[in-house]
Amino acid sequence: MLFVHGSLAMGGVETFILRMAKQRAAENKTTVIILLSAEHRSDSGLVMEARKYATLLFLPDLTRLPRVLARYFPFHLSLLLPIKPELAKLLKNIEHVHATSGISAYFYAHISKYLPAEVKFTIGVYHSLEFSWGGRALPYFERKNRSLFFDKISKSSIIFFNESMVPLYEKVSGQSFQAVNLFPLGVIESSDTDLKQISQPQGSGNSLKLVSVGRLVPFKTYNLHMIDVVAKLLQDGIAVEYDIYGDGPLEPDMKKKISEQGLQKHINLKGILDYDRFSEVVSSYDIFIGSGSAIVQAAGLGVSAIVGIENTALAETYGFLAELDGFSYNEDGLYAKRPIVEVLQSYSKLPADARVSLSQRHIDKAKEFSMAKCVDNFDRIPCYTLDAKSVFGRLPFLTRFCYSASLFMSSLKARLSNSSLSERVRENSV
Repeated sequence: MLFVHGSLAMGGVETFILRMAKQRAAENKTTVIILLSAEHRSDSGLVMEARKYATLLFLPDLTRLPRVLARYFPFHLSLLLPIKPELAKLLKNIEHVHATSGISAYFYAHISKYLPAEVKFTIGVYHSLEFSWGGRALPYFERKNRSLFFDKISKSSIIFFNESMVPLYEKVSGQSFQAVNLFPLGVIESSDTDLKQISQPQGSGNSLKLVSVGRLVPFKTYNLHMIDVVAKLLQDGIAVEYDIYGDGPLEPDMKKKISEQGLQKHINLKGILDYDRFSEVVSSYDIFIGSGSAIVQAAGLGVSAIVGIENTALAETYGFLAELDGFSYNEDGLYAKRPIVEVLQSYSKLPADARVSLSQRHIDKAKEFSMAKCVDNFDRIPCYTLDAKSVFGRLPFLTRFCYSASLFMSSLKARLSNSSLSERVRENSV
């Protein structure tokens, strides 16, 4: 199986690809990962771990350009790279190609002649706004992404990891998405299902140890809301220690707000948490607050986990992950909401046995996100192909050039606004 992705920077999709490669290796299945960037753009720890289970190919490994030039070649222009014919030898046994985004799908089309004929193609939608952000004035590259996604890719080649995406994309497009593949994103590895015996949660009575792990980006609005929540809990006489792991553009605003409210002794910005230390660190807390795959990882450790809703204006949540039906939880508008402070106030009053029971319910909930099941679900997807020639049309180089230039300029515009294109897409503000 071949994954095509941008880089192995620390994030939910990246750690998912790593877990997929690890699970597949445990099942004696080979995995190749193509990354549309040079190695120094990726997290060194993730790269080291991924190489244990998969063959990693970075842009300099794929192109005929000298490595010193390819090392600094923008991934936005990867469709313009001349590809080494030797790539065919590395990909000769690939039976399934999985793209994680529009540019990944286009890059597959770019290198398709080096892959076996009739290879199975799938594309995963890892965020609900991936092909639904913005209004009518979309940049050229995104218009091409929409054309590819809605008109050229078989619905049976699409994977949704969130039940709410089917009605969303049917509303956006006016098309039926009943034929898509719908299953939970794999998070919990086989060895994790009995990883932790339920122990007494760390806090007791009016004392709470809280933790969040993830990128500090504007669409994760709960990162700012939680500062107000901690202040309110302290006013109510509940002792709180809140550690936040991660970095990103929201960090200066968070530091300022923490300082303004005089919460430096209660809220700690801890920086990036190495992926291989997640279990060790997070399992020492009472409650995890967050979203993405990290909240499921925390739940699998027996840490009660409060859902951090993305792009929400108020300090509200759906409650604990174990209380939700199904496997959708990130986006706003899915379930009835409650103030986060009320959920934490109620938890602080729970006796020890009730806290342990809630911890066990989270372990049970996390098992729904099994990596073994996810690998099996990927393998069971029907074998539909993507007509690579139709992707670029009659003037393939011109299409690749215009796509690349549009993607590059859109990314540059976002950076000049002290953001990134992926972050602005998730804020639905591009």
